[in-house]
Amino acid sequence: MLLVIIVAIGVILWFIRKSSINKYSQKQELAMRILETAKQLRLEHLADINELGGQMASADREQYISLTQERELTETVIRDLENIIRCLQDILQWRPEPSAGRNKIQIAIFALQRQTGYTLEELAQDLGVK
Repeated sequence: MLLVIIVAIGVILWFIRKSSINKYSQKQELAMRILETAKQLRLEHLADINELGGQMASADREQYISLTQERELTETVIRDLENIIRCLQDILQWRPEPSAGRNKIQIAIFALQRQTGYTLEELAQDLGVK
């Protein structure tokens, strides 16, 4: 009877561990898809800054002011994306199999939320990642 109880507890603990590993693996997969999108958006915005620089060279005063504001806004978006990229890379550097890895992943997810104001799921939704 004692052996049956020990086996049952072992199976329950194994199932809990397996579920936890799957949960964090899915979070990492989502983070990877978001990271790819964020990197692409960053490159697109960098290209926009280069284009704005070319337009600023031949702009009159009013256009120059408008283009400068647009450039500053684009630079802000790039800084935000770079922060998101760093947070996502932190999430992806850990393996979910050991419990310490899952803890580090969760800490990195909390850091993402604290630094950006977005949960992983909200960020995916805002960037159109599925």
